[in-house]
Amino acid sequence: MNFKKQYNKDLEKELTQFLFLCSKDDGKFLIEPASESNLDEKVRLVCIVTVLGYKKLLLKTVAQCDKFCDEFETRLNGVSGNFAKIDEWITKFTDNIDYPAAQDLIRKFWAEQRANIDPKNFHLRELLN
Repeated sequence: MNFKKQYNKDLEKELTQFLFLCSKDDGKFLIEPASESNLDEKVRLVCIVTVLGYKKLLLKTVAQCDKFCDEFETRLNGVSGNFAKIDEWITKFTDNIDYPAAQDLIRKFWAEQRANIDPKNFHLRELLN
């Protein structure tokens, strides 16, 4: 299988998994094109997919924002070191998952991630491993 086919297959898998977890509103924000009015939602979703390890979906979502690159980058940089905000977003996202088993799994995963984070010296890029 060539690289592009494999990448698209992996992206589709990540997208399917993420859409299973997220609310209808988050799914809508994820799929719709970026605009000035939804850049904050795109930033929030980029942070969430980063925490959850969906790297291909991260790249796809960032690419959607290319027309607003400078503003998107400014907004992302504004929250990427704000652990409390990202923790709040992950908690609310998890609370909105319709499936209790999936909620528990994400809560456990986030608890493990949080255990290795220094909130005072946090940057979102730490989660890109």
